[in-house]
Amino acid sequence: LPAAWFGTVPTDIMGTWSFVNNAEGRVLLDDTSGQTSGNLMPLAHAYSNFEAIGGFTHNPRMPISDVIDFSGNRWFGKENISRQEFSRLLNLFNIQYVISSRPPPVGDLVYASGTYRVYTVPFADSMVEGQAKIISVSPKSIVVDASGPAVLKYQYHPYWSTDKGTLTSGELGLMTLQSEGITTLTYTPYNINLLYVSAFFLLGILFYSVGRSSKRWDL
Repeated sequence: LPAAWFGTVPTDIMGTWSFVNNAEGRVLLDDTSGQTSGNLMPLAHAYSNFEAIGGFTHNPRMPISDVIDFSGNRWFGKENISRQEFSRLLNLFNIQYVISSRPPPVGDLVYASGTYRVYTVPFADSMVEGQAKIISVSPKSIVVDASGPAVLKYQYHPYWSTDKGTLTSGELGLMTLQSEGITTLTYTPYNINLLYVSAFFLLGILFYSVGRSSKRWDL
């Protein structure tokens, strides 16, 4: 880990975080490894209040992993990304600002602090594409008013379920909903049916083992 992680965070990067604090959309935090003292962007969540996406969220187990790669000269996993594709992905992830030490393919400079820059980008200001409107969002629940197919700009996971219609994994693992009317999506971090099956299975093994042991002493 960079030594700067264990000391004082540079004031220039703190300035960029303050500038975008409480942003309405997401903030793209570029991977600054090799360009600065280290990739300090993951620390943003400890000092600011905004939703972020960036190189530090790269995880090979996620459907989005190949895209969330901003290392070297890459933007969204591509070294020569077109302005059109860059703008499309900005919209797909509902990104409002880009923080980087290099200019993005699309964006207007709105703030500079030392090594770092803040760029504003075309902002859709919507977490939905399609025929639905989000009513409320919490860590384990999303309520929408749907009138047809829609893409919700949140990462799909099998632990998410819907009380009506269908919920599947779409492009880049984002939620794809097909429903009508008020629909509640719920995140349940376990499958209660599997827990019951596992419990009965373990109890069966236990009783079987105890039964065999008692027969050994049955003279």
